[in-house]
Amino acid sequence: QSALLDAYATVVQNGSARPDCIKFNRFVQAYLMLLTRTFDCQRGHRFVPVVDMMNHSSTPNAAWAFDDLGALVVKTTRPLQEGEEVLISYGQEKSNVRFFRSYGFTLPPCEERCFSFRIRPPQADHIYSLFLPGAARRKVLDL
Repeated sequence: QSALLDAYATVVQNGSARPDCIKFNRFVQAYLMLLTRTFDCQRGHRFVPVVDMMNHSSTPNAAWAFDDLGALVVKTTRPLQEGEEVLISYGQEKSNVRFFRSYGFTLPPCEERCFSFRIRPPQADHIYSLFLPGAARRKVLDL
């Protein structure tokens, strides 16, 4: 929740939202909608109806990409059987922690390709001072 509080504080501080108009719980709803229903492209995040309902697989049978005009294109990576579900990847670099936090599911352990952990500033002051700029040294890092 600290990351959400930080994001909300940033939005309020830079004047993008007034706390009397956008309460924290509504901000969280909007944040989660953007997190779970948009696709990231060079021009920012895009809502893509229907494609946003496709399920994840660690062995997907389709891939998605934005074309030169900014349209999202989904193509199968192999011939599909009639009635077979089209599956995409939500990201090969995501751990089960990130899948659960973002989408509400986890993969079987044998399919998990990476792991994540949280570092809190008091536990890593020396490392923070070596590698992070001053302002970032007070933040919790999710790796």
